[in-house]
Amino acid sequence: MVDKTDESEVWKPILINQVKNQVVDFNILIKIFNDTSDNNIKSLVLEILNNNYPTEFAVYNARNNILD
Repeated sequence: MVDKTDESEVWKPILINQVKNQVVDFNILIKIFNDTSDNNIKSLVLEILNNNYPTEFAVYNARNNILD
């Protein structure tokens, strides 16, 4: 766990990397959720999205519903 209160330059690349990794993980989960037809996998991915990325998934759903 990174202490986000430390503003030093040492932590900046670590924090940026964590954010990038989180976005990639979210995008991969969305792709799996949209591309799979297996309901068991879909429900597991949906649970992960709701638990780990509630805000991002809510925004994704809002944008997706507007575009559909």
